[in-house]
Amino acid sequence: VSARLLRVKFLSLKNLGRLLDERGTAASEDDEAARTDREEAVRCYASAVEIDDTDALVWGRLGRAAVAVGSMAVARMAYERAVSASPRNQLFLEDLSEVCLSAG
Repeated sequence: VSARLLRVKFLSLKNLGRLLDERGTAASEDDEAARTDREEAVRCYASAVEIDDTDALVWGRLGRAAVAVGSMAVARMAYERAVSASPRNQLFLEDLSEVCLSAG
């Protein structure tokens, strides 16, 4: 597969993940469809970082979506990778701290 096609796939997964994440956030917390959207967002972001693991924003979005579905181990790993890719980003550091504190 060409580099151009991989880039298109990466961007498509990144954008689809964002759309699903936003739709899940906009829905009721108790809504099963919202949970399904967020779980699918996690899968999209995870697939995206398999293609390009240098995008800190996607790692951060994966972390946020993972927190929303209760996957704290995935969230921690994603935030650690986001901080590694963008060490000066305060939001990623705060998110990682919150996940670590909630884990005990």
